[in-house]
Amino acid sequence: MFSFKILRKEDSPPSCDVEIFPGKYCNKPDHKDFLYVDEDVFFYVERMIYRYFEEYEHWGSNDIPKEIGLKIINDWRISGNKLDKLSAREAYLELGYNLSDINDFAMNSMVEEKRLIAKLMLDLASECEKIYQENDWMCILGP
Repeated sequence: MFSFKILRKEDSPPSCDVEIFPGKYCNKPDHKDFLYVDEDVFFYVERMIYRYFEEYEHWGSNDIPKEIGLKIINDWRISGNKLDKLSAREAYLELGYNLSDINDFAMNSMVEEKRLIAKLMLDLASECEKIYQENDWMCILGP
């Protein structure tokens, strides 16, 4: 079972996490301000980043300026508030996925995990908004 929680360094995150932190990427070791999200769970919210940040790379470092980041955060918040009311099919469309890319297993997973995904999106929106309150940049670093 995947963790749908945002972790911090003291939570001893596993090694296959997406890291989110203030500022631009500078190859510094992680610290208390870093957020960690399970890579397999981040998959659900990742496509929404492409809407505003086309150069996003899953495996790379992505320095996202505040102007774009706030749009992503807004989408996470809006979708997080309505995801649970949608069918699995509608939820994937809301998240920006092409239904031809979604298999039966993934469709069934969405049915079971919509509430957890919605909570993650709302938590990410809140945590990333805090980052932008004091920073003009945020980095999303792939696993």
